[in-house]
Amino acid sequence: MDRFQFESFNFRHHFIRHRNFQGELTRKEGPAEDFFFTLERRGSQGLVALRSANFRARFLRHRDSRVLLERPSGSEDRLFQQDSSFFLEPGLADPNGFSLNAA
Repeated sequence: MDRFQFESFNFRHHFIRHRNFQGELTRKEGPAEDFFFTLERRGSQGLVALRSANFRARFLRHRDSRVLLERPSGSEDRLFQQDSSFFLEPGLADPNGFSLNAA
């Protein structure tokens, strides 16, 4: 399975990572694995989820105005599925990149 790192367009040399089970945008410091995610396709609407490479049961999700690294409470956790799904779209700032937008 392919692993990806996500660099910010606005903040060069800053990448999405997780630390203490919270998502953040930082320079590459700390465990390298915290910066790697796999993309999991969700449905046919272009939705994806970002699964942690080193905590395989956990995904980035938006909740309470934060990005958190969490796992679903069960297979029928619809709120988790919604909160951890993002539209992968052509880049808003750079056509060679892409943007992630909350579903």
